[in-house]
Amino acid sequence: MPKLIPKQYGKILYDITYGKDGEELDKALSIFATFLRKEQVLSKLQYIVEEYIAYGKEKEGIVSLHVTSARELSKEMIGNIEQAFERKAEITQSVDKELIGGLVVKAGDTILDGSVQTQLKQLKQHLSN
Repeated sequence: MPKLIPKQYGKILYDITYGKDGEELDKALSIFATFLRKEQVLSKLQYIVEEYIAYGKEKEGIVSLHVTSARELSKEMIGNIEQAFERKAEITQSVDKELIGGLVVKAGDTILDGSVQTQLKQLKQHLSN
């Protein structure tokens, strides 16, 4: 039988621990650890935990966004970005002065590129055609 990927193990961990605490949680974690040992995937535990956290956030309606801008964003601008996604958001931010202006927002596998740098590249391509 083929092994599962960390994302699948993370979902299993979430499902068996959701809403549990105390002794019940300890028992579920013990069973899961035994399962991982049997599957010989304890070396992937870090990735499984990362997927567990990501899946938990998804189930709670939290979107993780990475925003790249030409300069540090104000709290007001970050609030506006959160409102645009109409969900609770965890935003990490980085600065790339080469963008000139605008934003690049990455949400999962989706990239929204509204940077001046990209707009200038597109204009250059359009003019050279």
